[in-house]
Amino acid sequence: SIFRIPLSILTLVIPLVALISANHRSEQTREQLRLSNNQNNFTNYYKHIDEFEKHCQKQWNKYEFEISKPRSFHKMLFPKAMDGQFTISSDFIISIDEFLSHILDISRALNSADEKEYILTCIHIKNSLNDFCKKNKISQINNSEGLIVECNGEIAIMQNDSTKTLLKNLKSFCIVINELLSFD
Repeated sequence: SIFRIPLSILTLVIPLVALISANHRSEQTREQLRLSNNQNNFTNYYKHIDEFEKHCQKQWNKYEFEISKPRSFHKMLFPKAMDGQFTISSDFIISIDEFLSHILDISRALNSADEKEYILTCIHIKNSLNDFCKKNKISQINNSEGLIVECNGEIAIMQNDSTKTLLKNLKSFCIVINELLSFD
């Protein structure tokens, strides 16, 4: 009867040690899963960037635009990629939408019979395209050939057959952006 209390305490110690051990194992497993998930995100991030650069290269071979800094562009396009979220930035989509709406608004003046207004509109479209490209690290290949045109203080380099070339460049830009946004 003297050993009754110490034996009952001893019998409780064994299950308590087992519970502590099980809890410790589950903590280790949780940490191991977290580290594994971080490693997978890291690996997927760099694989995604490599594939994105290859995808960009294919577009450069087809059209007259290129991404001057593909990794910076990728970071802008997929801001949460390091966390494993490979969705396109809504801010970038909004900026493209605003840019294209702006181009459509100013292109209405191309119907103008006034030659000066027509030239100014072409210059404005070209400069808007160049500004958007520069802001988003997109370069236009062979962009500097042609005639330098100045009208009311606005300056642009207009290629031969300027309106046709300008619209062709705008079309190529839209195709490249569409292709880049379709990357997954």
